[in-house]
Amino acid sequence: MHGYNHEKAWKLTESEELETILKKVERFDRPYGRKDHGWRCCFQSHVTPDLGIGQGFIWNSNSFSHDLPYLLKDGDRIIVEIPRQPFGEMFIFQGGKTADPDDALSIWKKSFDTFYKESKSFHTYCQFSLHPFLVGRPGRIEVLDELIQYVKSHESIWYATTEEVARRVLECASIQPRARVEYGSATLAMK
Repeated sequence: MHGYNHEKAWKLTESEELETILKKVERFDRPYGRKDHGWRCCFQSHVTPDLGIGQGFIWNSNSFSHDLPYLLKDGDRIIVEIPRQPFGEMFIFQGGKTADPDDALSIWKKSFDTFYKESKSFHTYCQFSLHPFLVGRPGRIEVLDELIQYVKSHESIWYATTEEVARRVLECASIQPRARVEYGSATLAMK
């Protein structure tokens, strides 16, 4: 989920941003029994990670500041920041100089190749955050399939969800996640 309605979090007040998070949880998670333990919004604000920590999320995926996941702490509460990469199709097809799907494929492959090469020396992480309304178009979906086949042709790749990455980071740091999501005045414990 990318916010509730693709809101730009940095344009919201803190209470509006919290309302957006709670609305997303109430509307998309609770009715379906989902236990989403994290938050990805559109252009986070300076309080986005704190709001996620306050909701008991174990991951936040809104920063472009690093190549590897890292821990954020607030007292005894911890959240894993799962950085996004600036080579998603939003930047290529909307903010870039081209809309050529082959250019996107070239960028994606080169990004993956760099991280794959670096993985011979240390752990790396390569996240592709894609929007169905952009990448799901004719011509673009074909290059996404080509990227998937390309990545699958490499050995020792771990395909993981954002939550799986966060849980692995916490495990490596010997931290037991204590996720909970608050629904108005009620709190639902998450395991």
